[in-house]
Amino acid sequence: MKKLVLLFLTICLLIPAGIVAFADAPATLEAPQFPSLRWVSGAIMYRYTIPQSVVDAMERYSGHGDLIVCVDYKVNDGPWHYDDPVVTEDTYDIGDGIDSQFVWLVGNTFMDDNNVQEENFVCWDFGYSSEEEINLSKNKYTFRARFAFYDYDKGEYVTSPWSEEVSIGGSAGVQTLKSLEAPADIKVEVKVRQETGLPYFYLTWTNPKSVIEANKKYPIKVKVDMKVGDGKWISETISHDWWSSDPFTNQLEFDAIVKEYVDRIEVEKNTYYLRIMYAYEEYENLVYSPFSNTAAIGVEEFFYSKASPWAETHLEKAWDLGIITDRLTGEDMTLPITREEFAEIAVKFYEMLTGKKATVGDKKFLDTNNPEILKAANVNITAGVGDGTRFEPNGLLQRQQMATMIVKTLQACYPNIIIDISGQPDFKDQAQFADYAIERAKFMAKYNITAGDGKGNFLPTATCTRQEAITFLVKAYDVRNTYKFGD
Repeated sequence: MKKLVLLFLTICLLIPAGIVAFADAPATLEAPQFPSLRWVSGAIMYRYTIPQSVVDAMERYSGHGDLIVCVDYKVNDGPWHYDDPVVTEDTYDIGDGIDSQFVWLVGNTFMDDNNVQEENFVCWDFGYSSEEEINLSKNKYTFRARFAFYDYDKGEYVTSPWSEEVSIGGSAGVQTLKSLEAPADIKVEVKVRQETGLPYFYLTWTNPKSVIEANKKYPIKVKVDMKVGDGKWISETISHDWWSSDPFTNQLEFDAIVKEYVDRIEVEKNTYYLRIMYAYEEYENLVYSPFSNTAAIGVEEFFYSKASPWAETHLEKAWDLGIITDRLTGEDMTLPITREEFAEIAVKFYEMLTGKKATVGDKKFLDTNNPEILKAANVNITAGVGDGTRFEPNGLLQRQQMATMIVKTLQACYPNIIIDISGQPDFKDQAQFADYAIERAKFMAKYNITAGDGKGNFLPTATCTRQEAITFLVKAYDVRNTYKFGD
């Protein structure tokens, strides 16, 4: 039998500079973390994370050794194929076309910033002649992996424990990714490359925990979207097939000039708007997150892309008050506002008016983990929809919902405020209201925050635009000294 050590003797001349080499054998090794399996176009993909301790060892040691990944598998209740208690030179016969597919050297260039790597296994790796023989509808494939360090001087291996076992097919089924949360808190600055003198955009953002977890199982990519001034977004001019992506990270150098999206970057003349989204794209499996907030830089970086003339004064005051969110910066204010967008603004309004920082409490929703929404729930600006288990973050905000959330925001700011509607007549379309909203809408009308269509109708189920919602919040702020308060 050919020995596993031949793997190192035969491949050493072919190893790129990025392959790991150690000075001394580490005393112990952690097992591969967060293993997962998925089926992609005729291949079983085995994905895992290299522990940070192993990554640190790659940097700490040099010379005389190599780190390898050893994968084992079984089909249904059959035997494991490489079940030695520890790795030895006889564990894998690298001259065997099958054995050689289940052991490989570990590089120190990972798929993304989270030390994630993956390998694919096709029918021939299992000794089959066709894809149909894998047959995930009937067969369950279980995988595990471990690291082994081969010390050239001693001719010995240090072997990690096995990873957790993961299965696909048969009774284990095949899992698929359903959705992705949006990136949060994107920020942008312009930097210049010393070697070329060309400016580029440096982006940072926050990855939601749910997406970090998803990336352990699926290769999540990042797509950058950009527009200049009132121009079109990249996403409006090209399809996803031609729209490039980058490995999962929380920071990115975006070379808009090199990518030929713009000829030059001139922040003293133009405003550049940037946003990002997550993408999982594998053949027929396509999942995209909503866009992040929009970050802007340039001559009008703190403005909006479009607004009606009647709303501009209120929008400018909203900016001065600090209640315009990053998500809405640079956006078209004439479009309908989502429940998520308004909740984020309401939290900023609460924090501005009270001087307190809103915090996340115990309230949770099944359809969002957005901390700003959870903060809004914690200070009783919102209770969700239906039975309160969902929020519908992407739902468009109705005018009656807007009135309710503004009044509840005022109640959060002023716990002793009196919702006084004395002398306020009924709306002509009051029969169209949900019961919970009538009093709040009348309060809004009494204080001239909004009066509906000017003909006695409130239009409770009509959608509310971004500029309307922001205007009404600003007007609610402007008349704050006329409210009645209890003891």
